[in-house]
Amino acid sequence: VSALGLLKNLALSYKLHVIAMDEGKGFEETSRAIKDMGEWAASVQVVHFQMTILKRLSAKLLAFLFVPNNVVKHRSREFRQACQDTLAKYPIDLAIVQFPQMAQYVEEFKGVPTVMDVQDAQSVSQFRDYAASDSLLAKCLALRNWLSWIRYERRYYGMFDHLFTVSEQDSYGLTLFNPAAKTTVLPRCITLPAYCCFSGEPEFHIGFM
Repeated sequence: VSALGLLKNLALSYKLHVIAMDEGKGFEETSRAIKDMGEWAASVQVVHFQMTILKRLSAKLLAFLFVPNNVVKHRSREFRQACQDTLAKYPIDLAIVQFPQMAQYVEEFKGVPTVMDVQDAQSVSQFRDYAASDSLLAKCLALRNWLSWIRYERRYYGMFDHLFTVSEQDSYGLTLFNPAAKTTVLPRCITLPAYCCFSGEPEFHIGFM
């Protein structure tokens, strides 16, 4: 979880209230991170991700109405309620939302300054997929996905007070379709553990993130 270090640092100076969606099997790293948060966050609410047959069907049908598949899959009444409960219980000064599919919950934080940690500007990523498609069918599906994410980002990202992106390209892509968006490029930084450090001069150097 790339934001875990950032959250830990914030928790040193602020009371951090975390609302997380645990996607369960296949996302063990996320589950471990959520468990770790309980040791240093002021509060942690966990909503378990549920992929029902009805939700799968809804995602396929709504795709024809230009609603991104991953957005529908992450719609949750329980998560919305958790956001409302947190606002009612604690004096929230700033809400930070992470990952594109979670931007839909910005509506629950009206009256609170909000920041979106975009991670991946889908209007940029989906355009790359469209450009790389080599068949007519793949091209049409990729175009639909691209237009769906443009529509989604225009609707929700404009509600945020500020957007964080990981690259200038993502920042440009977002402001291209939403000129009023305020973006800041915030490159990802990591701290290498001690066991990653070699003694002596290695023959090859490999960076992996």
